[in-house]
Amino acid sequence: SLRETNYKGPIIFGYKANTPPRQLKGLAAFFNKFDVTGVPVGAQTDPQICRYAVYQRWLEDYVPREDVRILIADTRDIYFQHNPFEVENYIKQGANLIFIQEVNPINYSQSKPNRAWLVNAYGNKVFRNLADKPVLCSGTTFGTWQGLMDYGYLMNAELFKCGKRHGGMQATLCSKGTDQAFHNFI
Repeated sequence: SLRETNYKGPIIFGYKANTPPRQLKGLAAFFNKFDVTGVPVGAQTDPQICRYAVYQRWLEDYVPREDVRILIADTRDIYFQHNPFEVENYIKQGANLIFIQEVNPINYSQSKPNRAWLVNAYGNKVFRNLADKPVLCSGTTFGTWQGLMDYGYLMNAELFKCGKRHGGMQATLCSKGTDQAFHNFI
């Protein structure tokens, strides 16, 4: 839907490296039709957890460091009604990062999944501190090149700190949604 808004800039689309060949054929046609750069993401890890390191690599490999606005977004649940880069230019006003609130304004005490992810990652004390705060979506973030590089560093640092607290990342952290707890904690 982004191309339908008349957006002409680059789009980088990550997909699982172990995507079945039949689906890859469809992805290739999609990439060609909409002028999208498709990049495989490691098959052994959950993309929601490893994506911040991937974003940093993509920033290094595909995005100039000049003053550009960048949007990182999930693709399964986003629909563009207009070009997001033509909306009021917050980045030019000095913000290096812009976080987006969930569609229906909710706080942690109102959202069972978000509460579970936060308690799983940080415990009840952090939950109590954030219980009345709005939930921000980790799947949609605007930023400058440097802002997103710093954000990726912080998200990856939280992943490793949380893994140490739990005696290893795989058993506790590689579940969908845990990155949203890191995002809101930061």
